[in-house]
Amino acid sequence: MKLVTETSKKQKIYQILEDEILGGKLAPGIRLASRREMAERFQCSDTVISEVCNLLENRQIIIRKPKSGTFVNPQLRFGPSRLAVLVISMETDNFENYIDSFLREAEGAGMLPMICRVTPVNFADVMNKIRRRSPEKVLLDLEGRLFPLELVHALLEDIPHIFVNRWEWDETPRNAVITDYAAVYAEGLRFLRESSRARKILFVNAHKYQMPFRQKILEELKKLSGFTFGKELLPFSFEEIRQEPASLKSLAARGMPDALFAVSDYYIAKLLELAAKECPALLSLPKAGVFNMLYSSFPGHEFPSVPLNLTKMWKNALALSGKERNFTMIEPEKIRI
Repeated sequence: MKLVTETSKKQKIYQILEDEILGGKLAPGIRLASRREMAERFQCSDTVISEVCNLLENRQIIIRKPKSGTFVNPQLRFGPSRLAVLVISMETDNFENYIDSFLREAEGAGMLPMICRVTPVNFADVMNKIRRRSPEKVLLDLEGRLFPLELVHALLEDIPHIFVNRWEWDETPRNAVITDYAAVYAEGLRFLRESSRARKILFVNAHKYQMPFRQKILEELKKLSGFTFGKELLPFSFEEIRQEPASLKSLAARGMPDALFAVSDYYIAKLLELAAKECPALLSLPKAGVFNMLYSSFPGHEFPSVPLNLTKMWKNALALSGKERNFTMIEPEKIRI
């Protein structure tokens, strides 16, 4: 089951055009390509382009002139009190409410939002470009194993920056608003135990071998739920789904689980694709995921999911100065059934 949504397409096009404008490729006052030309460029419908332009116009990044076309706002200015930059290292195509909620909350706080996706290769270059724009604050959602904390601080030394959603380094979190992932997972596991009396649950994580930060989450999860990773929780991973698909049949042969849980709705969807080929008996088991994405509500394949409290996370992060030394943990919402 593969979903390519109009929502995710709209987000990607919005980010590209926003980056071209805020990055200076499209200067204030310049006329944009026609809607038909942009639809051809991005291989999408006119409707999606119209919705993207509505977002840019609502944020006063572009203006429309009847019978003349669409232009980058000639009055567009970037000051330190206006720009809030979200730097992410993950793909968000199928995490539809993540970007939308950031844009909404930043706009509500009177800021101009900007989104930059980074890799280890372009990270330093992107950070230097951001610094030149003198943002009010930079929000960072980064994978710790790919981005050393010392490098992040060095590149943003004099720019207020706040870590959001996750903290994947050994150091104690600071300047951070973090999702309480142990509480997120406990919410889903408790649901499976109470609704289906599950005692042995296939637990699908991102990586086959657990990083230190993930081990800490699993230790806290045991306290909250009573489930022990490697005992009641049978380990499996997205890495194995992609690279070792035959291992699913071997795992099931050692003892079928009572239910399925994954740390992402997307992982549930990919697990079910694999199970249809390797172990069909898993398809009918109770299941639950995380993030409450379209994957958990696709007709005929619905399953419960624990949504993150993204609105609260963004509100808290945007309210920080970036000079705080403490951190805030954000509890999840109740599981959506």
